Amino acid sequence: MVAQVKLPEFNAQNLANSLWAAATMDIKNEPFLSRWFLFAQQRLLGFNAQDLANSLWATAKLGMRDEPFISQWLLAAQKKLPEFTPQALANSLCAAAKFGMRDEAFISQWLLAAQVKLPEFNAQDFAGIRWAADKLGIEVGSLFGT
Repeated sequence: MVAQVKLPEFNAQNLANSLWAAATMDIKNEPFLSRWFLFAQQRLLGFNAQDLANSLWATAKLGMRDEPFISQWLLAAQKKLPEFTPQALANSLCAAAKFGMRDEAFISQWLLAAQVKLPEFNAQDFAGIRWAADKLGIEVGSLFGT
């Protein structure tokens, strides 16, 4: 796989896009993914909000839970959650739910960011949030006016 050889040259966006593409095409190439996690973990602080959201969504879609990556992702994402789009917030919570990520600091920061973006969420975002919240056992009734 050419991307595997090029990974050391990839910037944050290239890394996020390559994993998103692998997930979209359901490519579970273990050597590529192992190297991807290694390089991405070192560059996560350079990921923008979309890169962060797409990378967690892609890892969840592929079913690839890499603990060192997840730990670093949580740290990087908490700083950038206010920059996430409504779709990115919803998708990130869904990915977190798929992995069973019950990180209190992340969830608290996520709820604050979601509250600010509340008027921008669409029906699909709300459906994903409700599913993820139920799966994680977190209360999001205030987002839904309940």
